[in-house]
Amino acid sequence: MGKLENSAMIQSVSELISLSLAFLLIFRTISFALADDGTDEASPTEYRYELATSPDAAFVYENTHYFEIIFPESLSYTYKLRRAKDFGNDFDREYKKIRMVIAEPIEACSPIINNVERAVAFILRGGCSFLTKSRQVEKAGAVAVIVADNDEENDEYMIDMVDDSTGRSVEIPSLFLMGKDGMMIRRNLMLEGLDEAIINIPVNLTGIPIGAAKQPPWTLW
Repeated sequence: MGKLENSAMIQSVSELISLSLAFLLIFRTISFALADDGTDEASPTEYRYELATSPDAAFVYENTHYFEIIFPESLSYTYKLRRAKDFGNDFDREYKKIRMVIAEPIEACSPIINNVERAVAFILRGGCSFLTKSRQVEKAGAVAVIVADNDEENDEYMIDMVDDSTGRSVEIPSLFLMGKDGMMIRRNLMLEGLDEAIINIPVNLTGIPIGAAKQPPWTLW
């Protein structure tokens, strides 16, 4: 068999493998949207999983971090974060099975009234500067803060959280989460009667192919 024939065969096999993987990903994604009883009618399961309509513009961002939820199982995926651009420190350790608590008030523009001590606080964008939010969370004793976008349809764009030029500082890591992820996390916790999840943060995905990470079915990287 000549070199040209060998090359054509290798190309055909490669294309077949790529096509098979694409169908597998589509099947896996769609399966999350179906109800437990096999119907396509609305159900708690279908309510929880809304498929993303477009992939993220890029996979790798500067200052990208990841965390994974290990409880509850309905949220057991790996999520992408972006660290604040010019305030807060980076992680100096990995936190295993740490609480991620929805803060009250959730916008964190005033003192936190629930217990986020030695936990990761989960808050929403809006109402005040990112730095103000992070300082309120830090004062309450949290080890880090995740700020979810208040645009619940955002399943594509990361933003830079910047200093508000007030001369204040914060030490804990401050990280941005896309709004669709934030909304789905809050929605599922509410459905299960919870106000916190158990997570690992940060998670090292260096060298792991995109398809191998357990991504949420509603947000494509």
